[in-house]
Amino acid sequence: MFGAGGSGGAGASSTSANDAGAADAADNRDARPASDAASAEVTTSEATWTNIYNRMLNNQGYASNCTGGGCHNPGSQKGLSLSSQSTGYASITKMLVPGSPSASKVVSVMSSGSMPQARPRMPTVDLNVIKAWITAGAPDN
Repeated sequence: MFGAGGSGGAGASSTSANDAGAADAADNRDARPASDAASAEVTTSEATWTNIYNRMLNNQGYASNCTGGGCHNPGSQKGLSLSSQSTGYASITKMLVPGSPSASKVVSVMSSGSMPQARPRMPTVDLNVIKAWITAGAPDN
């Protein structure tokens, strides 16, 4: 009985070590840079002009929106007008390089926190949606 228990104990010990190794492997697999983690959260359905315009840029209920007096709807500031989805698309595409978020003025301005002015900085996960849309060629979808 003791022999079986001792061998079971050794087996349990070995199993625990294997479990710990598996847990370490799982931790390493999940460990990735924050930018990759945020990018992984972006779905194709989120990275559309319609979603970006309606959910983020022109939604007064969204804390980092671009609307209101002195902003981009009503009115046009620095060439960007969000008075309608089509006007917004026409003006914002002049501020980006399709396929290259890092070369796009709209991304650099929003990443710096200087826009939206007098509002909270856009959360990284939402900025990643815009980057994914630009990476996809900034289609009018």
